[in-house]
Amino acid sequence: MSDITAGEVNVLPRDRALALEVRAGKIGFAAFEGPELIDCGTHRYARHGDGARSTVAKFAALLDFVTPAVVVTRRPRRSAHESSNRARSRWRTLASALQRRAIPLIVVPRKRAKSCFAERGCRSKSDIATWLVARFPSLAWRLPPKRKTWQREAHAVVIFDAVATAVASGLIPTRP
Repeated sequence: MSDITAGEVNVLPRDRALALEVRAGKIGFAAFEGPELIDCGTHRYARHGDGARSTVAKFAALLDFVTPAVVVTRRPRRSAHESSNRARSRWRTLASALQRRAIPLIVVPRKRAKSCFAERGCRSKSDIATWLVARFPSLAWRLPPKRKTWQREAHAVVIFDAVATAVASGLIPTRP
């Protein structure tokens, strides 16, 4: 599967787009209809054993619910850590499911996602989340408190990462 960009996909202004953030134990998603955020959330799946089947089943249900014209995501990081390997495996499973359904997959380079928000003065995930809440007020109740260095990342951060990926892709306008 080759990477395509937002400019290579013919998406109409009111088409639905699904943005995903794939992690080792969960997926964050954000569904858009045109420029409007219509739904977001997370799905957890089994880390071992039946995890692949669980991933496909939950992802199929999400695709049936949202019915996207396009899916936007970033590739999982390329660390040698076990959690990165699991995330890459889940990502490949999801990419294959999209290919079977003939739904285009836009892969946003990680550097593009970072530079998109750096241009807006966002230096941290907390800054990005705050910026996203200003653009999409329905996310406000999910905004986690600013994280201290010793704290774990809040569960809802994957939602903000998915929304940020959609914005960085260029499919979702930054102004209403």
